Amino acid sequence: MKKKKTRILFGTNDIGFRIGLYTKHLEERYGNQVLVHSYVTYKLPKHHYETQFTYEYANLFTKPLLVRWFLTFYNFLRFFWKYDVFFFLSGETLLTRKLRPFEFRLYRLLGKRIVMSFVGADIRSPKYLQWKSEHIFEYLQGTQEPKKTEPFQDKLIRDARKYAEKIFVSTPDLLDIIPEAEYFPVMLDIDQFRRDFEKAEPFDKPDDEIWVLHAPSEPKTKGTSYIHEIILGLEKEYNLKVKFILPALHYRPVANSYSVTRYELLKYYKTCDIIIDQMIIGWYGMQSVEAIASGKISVVFIDEKLKKYINSFPGLISSDIVALKSVLVDLIRAKHKTSTNSLNNIWIEHNHTLKGQASRFDFMIQ
Repeated sequence: MKKKKTRILFGTNDIGFRIGLYTKHLEERYGNQVLVHSYVTYKLPKHHYETQFTYEYANLFTKPLLVRWFLTFYNFLRFFWKYDVFFFLSGETLLTRKLRPFEFRLYRLLGKRIVMSFVGADIRSPKYLQWKSEHIFEYLQGTQEPKKTEPFQDKLIRDARKYAEKIFVSTPDLLDIIPEAEYFPVMLDIDQFRRDFEKAEPFDKPDDEIWVLHAPSEPKTKGTSYIHEIILGLEKEYNLKVKFILPALHYRPVANSYSVTRYELLKYYKTCDIIIDQMIIGWYGMQSVEAIASGKISVVFIDEKLKKYINSFPGLISSDIVALKSVLVDLIRAKHKTSTNSLNNIWIEHNHTLKGQASRFDFMIQ
């Protein structure tokens, strides 16, 4: 008797280009054992990254209320019967947040399986990040932190704990919020990245000049104001042959907008020597991963209590905001242009590609 395919739906927010990568990996690894589809109501605009989905309602929340409700319930009814496993990213499911417990109970009643993957802002309070941004120096000295979650996030976490077969978090600081979750790092489609990187045209720059880039996706959560202040002061204080690229210096964020587009960022990866990631959250993001995959240095704040989750290697330089100036001066004076150590490539392959993390989804296949 032919074994039934496991039918999997990924949705509904595509955060960090995960859905396309996960779908591709499952299809390649499990072949005709799976039917994998995707449904999104939120994604980055095409000028950031071109992605394809099975079902796409990227502008759903701009539609009139009655139309939005109709499409929400219509899609829920057709997907509910069709799929065996529902893999939800960023806490957004098929129905509304108020109806989520009802939705999850229906899944359980009919033997459906749920996987929840949290990426940060979905379960980490923006008020907490604002506090941390405003009090980063006190935080580094050991000042007691405020509560990390909001009531609506607590409810989401309770629902996930009660109904989800597995919970993933993409940064280890979120294990403070959900200790029983599994840390699942951000994944890079290394083959696609290398193709895109190869196509990118570098900017013109003198051979003897060092370029340093800070291009945050969201300045408020990256410590950007502190970084800008340090860099502008450093330019006046030291005589260094360096150019600082700061696209967020006069940038005013709007919805679905970053300080640079995806394709501009690739050009900067190809040209710049040092990338500054963030100085607030306490962990590195996709920009660090891509910078290291480009052979460049990434400077990022790794919280002391999180360093147990990472092995040191040449491409990643950990610095807090207090030490950032001296770290940058040392790197620039050393003409630390690239990081070609093969350990970096091994680290990327092992920790941030689904080739190195191939067994992550085995539990979903019957």
